[in-house]
Amino acid sequence: MLMKPFESSLMATGLRALVHRLNANHQIHAKMLLELQQMEAGDNGEQYLVKQLQKLAYTMNIHILHNVNLQVPVPIQLDVVIVTPYDVII
Repeated sequence: MLMKPFESSLMATGLRALVHRLNANHQIHAKMLLELQQMEAGDNGEQYLVKQLQKLAYTMNIHILHNVNLQVPVPIQLDVVIVTPYDVII
């Protein structure tokens, strides 16, 4: 069961808006565009992984959480967390 579905990262959303607003000749346009492409590639990989895991969730007793943020003891972001009756897989 998919408990927390895939969401595009907020950073990608912000970079997309920035690249759209910047003039193509601006000195940081190329750098921001590259960073956006890398961020989108990472998001696409995570989305593919979640879709594949979702197929397993229908046949097995597992729960899938995407993009889990923890603040204690230190701020950390986990791309995918899988909860089974026996383990938690990060």
